[in-house]
Amino acid sequence: MTLRFIYILLLSTLVNSLSAQNLEPKTGSLSTLNKQFHADYNQLVNYKISHFGDSLSPVMVFAGDTLIFKYKGKREAARIIPLEYHQLKAIDHLSLGIFTLVSTWPEGIIVDSNLVKLKTHLMLCDNVLQELTTYLFSDSILVRQKKIVFQSKDYLTMLLKEKKYKKSDRNNFAKNSRQFSLDNTDEAARLEITNLHTQVMLWRKQMNAVAFNHLYVVIGSSHQARYREISVQYFDKILSEKSDGSALTENRLVFAESVFNEVGCLSMLARHLIDQEIGLEFFDDRYRMQRDLLSDAATKYLKTIFPDYSKEGKKKK
Repeated sequence: MTLRFIYILLLSTLVNSLSAQNLEPKTGSLSTLNKQFHADYNQLVNYKISHFGDSLSPVMVFAGDTLIFKYKGKREAARIIPLEYHQLKAIDHLSLGIFTLVSTWPEGIIVDSNLVKLKTHLMLCDNVLQELTTYLFSDSILVRQKKIVFQSKDYLTMLLKEKKYKKSDRNNFAKNSRQFSLDNTDEAARLEITNLHTQVMLWRKQMNAVAFNHLYVVIGSSHQARYREISVQYFDKILSEKSDGSALTENRLVFAESVFNEVGCLSMLARHLIDQEIGLEFFDDRYRMQRDLLSDAATKYLKTIFPDYSKEGKKKK
C-alpha cells in the first residue's frame, strides 16, 4: 500500500464521515436524495483534494508547528515554530497560571489545601530557575525570564507569609507581569515570522509567476486566534489578500477554524473552492455560500417582526 494511497484513504474517510450524520428526513425518497447529495458533494471534495499540489495547484498548509508545501506532485515540510517559542510561552504561563489558581479563591484567609498549592508553585519556580540557563535564550531574553520567575516567587511568598488573599494584590501582580508578557510575545512573533518568511521565500523560488498566482494557503488554528492571527497577517502580505478574519474575505488564503492537521485543512480548502463556485454559478455571488444561506431571507423576515429596528439592530427614533 503506497503512501499516496494511504493519504487519499484518510482524506476519503474524513469527508465521508461528515455525511454519516443522522440527517433529517430519516426515511423515504427525500432521505435517499439527501444522502445522495452528500455522497456526490464528498466525491467532488475528494476530487479537488486529489489535484492539490499539481503544477498549477500549489498549496501551503500551516497547522501546528509545521508548514507543508505541495507542488508538482511533491510534498515538503518544514518546522516553523521553534522550541524557543514554546519555552517563552511556557514561562509566560507561570504568571498566568498563578493568576488563574488564586482567582477561584474567596478573599480572606487562605485554607490549608490552597497553601499547599502555593508551595507547589513556589517549588516549580525554583526548578525553572535552575533550568533557565539550559534553554536557548540570548542573555537579554534570559534576564527577562528570570525577572518573570522572581516576580512570581515574590507574590507566592507574600501569600504564604500573610496567608490572606486579596484580589487587589492579584490584580497588581497581573499589572506588574504585563510588560514581561508583552515582551515575550514580541519575541515569539519575531521568531515565527522570521522562520515563516525564510521558508516561504525558499519555496517561492520553485514557482513561476503563473504557479504562484494559483497558490492557496490554508491555516489551521483555534477559533479565538482567527482575528488577526499572526500567520494570516503574514500571508495576507505575501498573497496580496485583504482578509478581515471572516469567510467573506477569503480567496486564496483560507482559515480552517478548529482544524489542526493537514488532512482537515485540505478538506476545508476543497470545500471553500467548491462553495465559491456554487455561489458564483447559482447565485451570481462568489461569496454567497460563505455566509448562512438563509441570511438574506432572515434579514427580510426579521424586518416584519421587528419593524422598529434598523439593519444595525438599533431602534429607530
